Amino acid sequence: MLTLHMLVSNEQELLPRLINYVKPFVSDMIIVVDDASNDKTESIARTFTSKVLRTQLGFDFSAARNKGLEPVGTPWVFWLDADEWPTRELLLYIQNYIRSPGSMRKAGLIITRETLIDGKPIGDLTYGKSIRVFRSGFQFVGRIHEGIAINPQFCIEVPENLLLLHHKTKERQERANQFYMNWPEQRAIIAHSE
Repeated sequence: MLTLHMLVSNEQELLPRLINYVKPFVSDMIIVVDDASNDKTESIARTFTSKVLRTQLGFDFSAARNKGLEPVGTPWVFWLDADEWPTRELLLYIQNYIRSPGSMRKAGLIITRETLIDGKPIGDLTYGKSIRVFRSGFQFVGRIHEGIAINPQFCIEVPENLLLLHHKTKERQERANQFYMNWPEQRAIIAHSE
């Protein structure tokens, strides 16, 4: 009933633990590997699923993620990044919801993500909400900071205490910041805020 969808690059350290943890809650897995990945991410992904697709990111996260939606064969999709960790209570909620008789009346689930860097909150960006579980057939939009193209009014909001944890180190965040500075959109945002 539920496909785990991931877009990954150089995640050999995080990927096995996350997939082993989420695996009991999903029916299928699709892992899209950025062709710039140069560690063992792809071979690790292939130990979990035959649905491993290589893609060129090309400054467009949505295009890469949408490639991974093409082989989805379940009614529901749950998209995660390798450095995210859904709490067990959240996974149980998702599992129960999509199995419920009324679940098809809604298009997705809005989930609260908690972001901490070195265990510390990051101000207004510590908590954010987005559609992370959705009915198959929808697409991602946004070249950077992508999201699923569903009007939130057609979704159900998961209780805020059922979190998707995004806890990372300052070093990992700094690497991400450097990577995002390759995007013209991100450079424009930084320039505008200075």
